[in-house]
Amino acid sequence: MLARVARLRRLVGLRDESLSSRALRAGYASQAHMNDEVRRLTGSTPVRFLKDAALSAA
Repeated sequence: MLARVARLRRLVGLRDESLSSRALRAGYASQAHMNDEVRRLTGSTPVRFLKDAALSAA
């Protein structure tokens, strides 16, 4: 669980890249792996989650 949350936090920290590039740089095996993990941890799609995370960080 700790590794999953750490990857999610790294994903949020990456900016201005495509989703597939962000997924690989954050430590996911693929964009599909990222999609699945983000949905399981947040209940939201990656696009929606990252948009909300960017708004709350501003």
